[in-house]
Amino acid sequence: MERWRIKPGMEREATQIMQKMDDLLGPGAHEHPGWCGHARFFQSTARPDEILVLYPWRSAEAHADIMRREEPVLEAFYERYCAAPRETSYHVELPVDVEPQKEAAPGLPQARSPELAGRVALVTGSSRGIGKAIALRLAEQGADVAVNYHSNRGAAEQTAAEIRALGRRTMVVQADVTRPDAAAELFSGVEAQLGPVDILVNNVGDFFFKPLAAMTDDEWRNVMDSNLSSVHYLCRAAVARMRQRKSGRIINIGLSPTYAIRGAPNVAAYSIAKTGVLILTRSLATEEAPHGILVNCVSPGLIDNGYLPPAQKEWMERRVPMGRLGRASEVADAVAFLASDRASYVSGANIAVAGGWDWTDRGTEHDRRVEDLFIGHEEP
Repeated sequence: MERWRIKPGMEREATQIMQKMDDLLGPGAHEHPGWCGHARFFQSTARPDEILVLYPWRSAEAHADIMRREEPVLEAFYERYCAAPRETSYHVELPVDVEPQKEAAPGLPQARSPELAGRVALVTGSSRGIGKAIALRLAEQGADVAVNYHSNRGAAEQTAAEIRALGRRTMVVQADVTRPDAAAELFSGVEAQLGPVDILVNNVGDFFFKPLAAMTDDEWRNVMDSNLSSVHYLCRAAVARMRQRKSGRIINIGLSPTYAIRGAPNVAAYSIAKTGVLILTRSLATEEAPHGILVNCVSPGLIDNGYLPPAQKEWMERRVPMGRLGRASEVADAVAFLASDRASYVSGANIAVAGGWDWTDRGTEHDRRVEDLFIGHEEP
């Protein structure tokens, strides 16, 4: 059998595909004569119509039928990754120093590829703060990540540079996701460059601190549009595409649940919008479960934004049962879990990353200090 060698410089990308094959079908699956391409698991080129997936060997007749249908996609894989011209063999050999799996020491678990390898994530509002932490964590887990921003392109480019340093593909895309037509445009742009979106994280939302009676109509609309309507628009665009592939993950960023549901002084609009996100999440999870789309919510509590004066930070920490503010990386960990196969039976959930905190301390001083914590925390 002719053995095909990976082109120089393409080892990392091709190896990720091989590793995923081994993870799904067992060690050495990439050497099995019955694998070929179509659909959604393994992206072989930047074009979304050239995606690899595995079909186990069933019979010579079944394999021949698969090859008639899928040969153009398989040829695209060989053309991109393999140094020799493709003839009739479908065996790919990795360089000696690039193995699909490393043998673990006796008694230790087998090394695995990153659990999100081959998937594409779109994280809105990911130029800084929690959104940036989420984008980087998904990239660390193997995903290619689209970085969305509204106004701060410099920060978005920095996030993208850090993603590239992890060896992942990325792009920076500007969009005002409070506009109904922006969601479809955003998805189309990401699909054209990175491929179909497997993971959507809705992280956009303005925090607004003002008594309800004093809010103007424009202020009310801004809070609702950035926190709730944007989630609706993006979920609608995502579902239309994910249904075609019978697979997808949507993770919405809310706020620690007691606060959102009960409300608090001076944040009525924000509480209403975030409660709406939770209800939308649970409703959509029920609607889309038959289509293989899992929808969940992660609700941060008081997360350190890095800008609080030490005395104010200490005051806030005393209000949290765990005795400290949360870290953006801890929110990102929850999102990465929900995006992974470990959460394959989790849908409609709301994970509070809050250290036990809720809005039980209702004093004016508490309200003002929490306002300082949230202002500038999320990007519309």
